[in-house]
Amino acid sequence: MKQHLFCKITHDLFKSFADRFDIVVKQVIIHKLVDGVFYSSIICERDKIEEIIDARTSDAIALALRFQAPIFTYKNILDKAGIYLNANPSELEDQNPDDDSVLSTPDTFGLDTDEEKAGEGYTKFSLSELHEFLEMAVQEEDYEKAARIRDEISKRES
Repeated sequence: MKQHLFCKITHDLFKSFADRFDIVVKQVIIHKLVDGVFYSSIICERDKIEEIIDARTSDAIALALRFQAPIFTYKNILDKAGIYLNANPSELEDQNPDDDSVLSTPDTFGLDTDEEKAGEGYTKFSLSELHEFLEMAVQEEDYEKAARIRDEISKRES
């Protein structure tokens, strides 16, 4: 029996296709930054065989979110991009600035999924953090998340 699935956008179509053919996105790695452009790879698995697929970072992140897969990058890439994570100050002291260690990046800005979907929890972030999150959500084409963040910003600015 054929199943007909309606997909809103290409990322949802890819997720439906992958689910249908037992393909799992295991993780995403943002592995390079050249001239302001991030380069990423999607690590997929089917029948215990891993494949690495190069992808635009925005697509890779969108798929990682749909598969609830972790997103990794390297500290030197974040440094080069001028992105600084809030971390325990004692951890920062121990790190070498040229460190190539892999970092996991949160895909929900420190919120658990239920809290985020309900639009709650953004109150614990500063206005400048919210503006950064809004920009990231738009870049990732996650307009529902962007709308929730925009609403929180509007509440504070009015």
